[in-house]
Amino acid sequence: MADLTTRQVHSLVRIGALPAALVVGTRNRYFAPLAAVFAAFYFQTHEELTLAARKRAIAVLCERVLERSDCQIFLALNGRLRKTEFDWSVPFGCVTITLKPYVHTAIKHVLQARRALRRIVEDPGILSGTACFKGTRLPIRNALAAVAAGIPFATLHAAYPFLSPSLLDDAAVYVRIRPNAGRERRAAQLFRQLKPVHSKVVRTSKNSQ
Repeated sequence: MADLTTRQVHSLVRIGALPAALVVGTRNRYFAPLAAVFAAFYFQTHEELTLAARKRAIAVLCERVLERSDCQIFLALNGRLRKTEFDWSVPFGCVTITLKPYVHTAIKHVLQARRALRRIVEDPGILSGTACFKGTRLPIRNALAAVAAGIPFATLHAAYPFLSPSLLDDAAVYVRIRPNAGRERRAAQLFRQLKPVHSKVVRTSKNSQ
């Protein structure tokens, strides 16, 4: 949602730039969607603003959000935020920092992600859980690979009439939010129920060349 790597987002926790209210867990961390706003702001303004200014803006706005009775729609980046009055600006010295543009972008990404999660599934009963368009057996990575190879949409649509430009957009969003989705799985993962019945080590003769 913030167009950042997982490592970048986790680094904000290590340096204390993300308030604890936005993070759940220590080893396996989960972030409130609102964290995407602050993360995007933090990294995209690193050349214009000092570390102290960025951390203060995030802390002030997070505290302001948590004071509201409807803070959950903020934390979840609910689409209703577009019509909710809120001051996303923070004065810092002789300038005022505003995060409103980052909020609008993040909400757009959240809505795209939620739509993608509704229209793409990973069902263990379909191609061993490969990410496919819902109601089909077409892996999303196959469709995206075809697009990347330059195959015209008309050709894809002729082969798969259910395909639409919006579905392809959903597939691209899905692989961004779940980068490991649809990747080839190791044999050990696909055949966990199988156990070796015999093993043999073949040693090379000392006289072999």
